[in-house]
Amino acid sequence: MAARPALPAPLPPQPTTFVGREAELAELARLLAASACRLVTVSGPGGSGKTRLALEAAARAGGAFADGVAFAPLETLPAADLLPAAIAQAIGGPRSGPSEPRARLLAALRRKRLLLLLDNLEHLLPGVDLLAEILAAAPGVVVLATSREALNLREEWRFPLGGLAAPACAAPDELERSEAARLFVERARRARHDFDPAAEGAGVARICRLVGGLPLALELAAAWTTTLPCAAIADEIAGNAAVLATGLRNVPARHRSVRAAFAGSWALLSEGERRAFRALALFRGGFRREAAERVAGATLPILAALVDKSLVRLAPDGRYSLHELLRQYAAERLAEAPDEAARVERAHGAYYTGFLADRFEAIVGGGQREAIAAVAADFENVRAAWQWALAGGEVGGLYRAAHTLYLACDVRGLYAEGVAAEEAFIRRLRDAAPTPPAGLTLAAALVDVGWLYIRTGQLGQSRAAFEEARGRYDALGLPLPPGLATDPLLGLGVLALIAGDYAGAARLGEEARRRAEAQGHRTNLPYAWYVLCQAALARGQYAEARSHARQAQAAVRVAGDRWFTAYCLLASGDVARALGEQDEARAHYRAAYAIREEFADREGMAIALAHLGKVALLAADHEEARRLYARSQAIYEDLADRGGLATALHGLGLAAAATGTSPRRGPRSRGHCAWRPRTRSPHSPWRS
Repeated sequence: MAARPALPAPLPPQPTTFVGREAELAELARLLAASACRLVTVSGPGGSGKTRLALEAAARAGGAFADGVAFAPLETLPAADLLPAAIAQAIGGPRSGPSEPRARLLAALRRKRLLLLLDNLEHLLPGVDLLAEILAAAPGVVVLATSREALNLREEWRFPLGGLAAPACAAPDELERSEAARLFVERARRARHDFDPAAEGAGVARICRLVGGLPLALELAAAWTTTLPCAAIADEIAGNAAVLATGLRNVPARHRSVRAAFAGSWALLSEGERRAFRALALFRGGFRREAAERVAGATLPILAALVDKSLVRLAPDGRYSLHELLRQYAAERLAEAPDEAARVERAHGAYYTGFLADRFEAIVGGGQREAIAAVAADFENVRAAWQWALAGGEVGGLYRAAHTLYLACDVRGLYAEGVAAEEAFIRRLRDAAPTPPAGLTLAAALVDVGWLYIRTGQLGQSRAAFEEARGRYDALGLPLPPGLATDPLLGLGVLALIAGDYAGAARLGEEARRRAEAQGHRTNLPYAWYVLCQAALARGQYAEARSHARQAQAAVRVAGDRWFTAYCLLASGDVARALGEQDEARAHYRAAYAIREEFADREGMAIALAHLGKVALLAADHEEARRLYARSQAIYEDLADRGGLATALHGLGLAAAATGTSPRRGPRSRGHCAWRPRTRSPHSPWRS
């Protein structure tokens, strides 16, 4: 009687439940069922859950294959030439015979309808051409592989695996929706049966974000709940990821710590890839290809190799990034080479201060939106480079970089961040040798910080900064530097408007206008006309205000200052509203809103919405007013801006009073706004 053929070994039982990844499982099921797709590689860094996902996908898909699923764990296989024998063992094929192992394996697979799961292939890449031969010889076989590195076969369909979705906040429903939080809570309850996610929600959410949803890190962090509250675990992780380790005896060595998981990937790198990878630790929040090459020496082939090895991620917008825990691991490796670390830090600082300076012309006019978006995308890198630049070197030549940084902070509502950066810059300039370039740069920096002080409600500091800048410019006797609103008279004019000194504001605005025209300073001129418009409007001089508003709009078109165009449109809308021309006012306000939306300027969007709400109230369209003020309220709530929130709630109250209904209660404010002046005129700029 003939011997009964051996069957594939069953999939190994798992000691813990599978949590999340429903979208990934659905996509894998679709791929494994597609006739054109016969080799899928689940790739990702160590600890990303590749094996667990592949096992779960195979268990769900196995019923579609007449011969089931064959699982070949390859982590301990020492050499690629042993791969045919390992696969033969997994499928229950013959282990000996007259032909060599490769031929026996292909013969055994030829008539099978089988899902072949090959786990941990990254160290066996020299032998993966065997998979192409299997697919050619056995049309009923589909291969599902896991690897830290792409296989780079023509037949391969890549399935890169990232972290689980982390919660955006600690709200119970958000924790329930988050796969990362659900995994953490499930594992924490294994460690502590009385673990209460409701009581520990803030800590759970922070842990999930700190580890980027990496499943292994979540499991290791959850084990600490027997010893520490989640807030303390998060603090430990933020300080040193070495805390993410376990002493469990039956956990594979590669999963006993996050470091151990990453060390396996490090061992697969060439020396050039190692140098580039550890240098990439200097980047925060991602980076562009050019920056990677200039700072880290990561050429395109090296970047491609690091992407293939799941150490670097490439986003659809062309930006690269490292998982935060991988970045920490790379930083540890970089610290082992202090001379190299110092060189890379210099290269990073020089590149991004140059990056700021290079965008000066665009951000001053013509290409503002793109320039500001570029600075915003690299803001974490810019912040680190700015600190490096201030720590040493000649700061007098940093005017263009400083003005670009200030404008990016202003447009994106990063007012406190901008104040801190400018104040540090001013301190360094005061300590520098008193040269004319340093003096001019100091005066310019005082103007920039003066505008930001208005945003943060520090009106006394703002006045002092503008007055000092005014005195320094007068003493230097030099033309005002290029840039936006660089004349301190403009800032003093706005402060006069806020204080209700409209005659003083008109006088300062006129002086700034004459100076801008005399110096041919086209980018200061729109601001001067704007101050004059607001001063005339506040005094009821509507015809004069309209003339000034039109002059402001004409000047801002010449200047190419797209962002300030929104302010000029608001001013024109205010004049039209004061004259009873509500349709014209509405058109101006809508145009201003569209510009603010282009720049992702949420504070500006809220202001425009509040202006539109006023027009709706005047038109007795109380439901529209309620809708507009509610949208404005939602933005102000998110910005934790009490001043703006008061404006929105006042509008909601007026709409409710007009209809005899109660205003709909919104969420509570989360604190005092740091950028909104407390005292202001009804026609004060920079607010609704």
